[in-house]
Amino acid sequence: MTVCLSDGYILEVEGPFKARLNDAEILKIMLERDNGISTFLQVEDHAVVDRGFRDVIQELEHASIELDNTLEGAQQIKGTSASVYPEQDVSELVRIL
Repeated sequence: MTVCLSDGYILEVEGPFKARLNDAEILKIMLERDNGISTFLQVEDHAVVDRGFRDVIQELEHASIELDNTLEGAQQIKGTSASVYPEQDVSELVRIL
């Protein structure tokens, strides 16, 4: 898993992980390691997450990490159609997220 900062700086790359693990399970493992991402996290840091991380929200909140769930309430884009967001091109939407 790759952890990036908002300016594009790559903070950590960790893995490989078994294919059966989802994003939340991988992040839980990363948070539990003594020399992992938890060494970089500080109180009131912000994490931008999507629905794939919903099972790790309690662990992040316990670590006093502020959650910025940018996809809360958003509809999933299916295929190449941009009908959910007619004012934006799909590629532009993906780039922003």
